[in-house]
Amino acid sequence: MNRSERRQRQRITRQLQQAIASNGIESMLSRLFGATEWRYDEQEKLWIVPDIKYRGAGREFYCVRADGSWFKARLSQEHTQ
Repeated sequence: MNRSERRQRQRITRQLQQAIASNGIESMLSRLFGATEWRYDEQEKLWIVPDIKYRGAGREFYCVRADGSWFKARLSQEHTQ
């Protein structure tokens, strides 16, 4: 990850944390992605949102923690059929 990508990631994380503190995570995810686009994974304690802009093989997801930190995960095509 280059410097520009790190700054962008930090900016997005701050924005997520502010939105979560103000409105709650479910409300924020619904406004960003749509009310039916995210799911909560109780076992992993993560809110999962498909990345609809991803065009490669398999699928990518945004994975958001309760504290507003996040990461992207990619499932290979064999795991998404």
